[in-house]
Amino acid sequence: MKISYFLSIPTIIAFAAAETMVLPAHDLNVASTPIVSNIVPAAAAIISTEDAQAEITHDHGRPSSSGFTAWSSPGLKGHKQRTKNTPGCYKLDGGAVGSFEGDSNTQYAFYGDLRCSQKMLFASNTAPVRRIDPIIYPRSVKMLKSGGGDGNVNRYSLITWSRPDFAGDNEKYRGMGCINLDGSVVMSFQGDLRYRFYPGPRCQGPMILESRGGMSSHKRMNPRSAFITR
Repeated sequence: MKISYFLSIPTIIAFAAAETMVLPAHDLNVASTPIVSNIVPAAAAIISTEDAQAEITHDHGRPSSSGFTAWSSPGLKGHKQRTKNTPGCYKLDGGAVGSFEGDSNTQYAFYGDLRCSQKMLFASNTAPVRRIDPIIYPRSVKMLKSGGGDGNVNRYSLITWSRPDFAGDNEKYRGMGCINLDGSVVMSFQGDLRYRFYPGPRCQGPMILESRGGMSSHKRMNPRSAFITR
């Protein structure tokens, strides 16, 4: 006796419908947004194989924090120098630097020599954009990740200089609040906070100067303390 292996057409259709049952989207936690909207165009990222570094370019009119760029003008224009944005000492070409772009998690110190060891010209922990006034002519830049590194620029809240061109003798201080100074001549200082300088220790006496951020001045002062706040 032969057994037929052929099913009727209505039976096949019913079986297929049962196997391809569609569940409601809310049972699968499927987002209602079309998947295609999450696809990033290939032109949005440029991957460089040099030194295994990846550079992401953004077309939003804002500087990218993926690299380091020094500009010859405080207005982020003119001649520019570019290098990696990883910890270490990097040579510059000695041209003017009036502003720079970088990473907000990195500290930067500019030096007058090629080895980041002599005559620090400027130090800053603000990025991605920092304007430098007056303009400096560094031969190298040292980069340190915030919270680490050596004692040259790490976590200094104030650096005072005995000359208005950020040169000569300097004193470095950490912390905030009222900080006693050594009483030496101050004609310029660097910092990214708010500063009030006083003639006496413990921030006593008539205030000599109040400023937000570092400045260069031809006015000679001998403060004994400074009150530092954000």
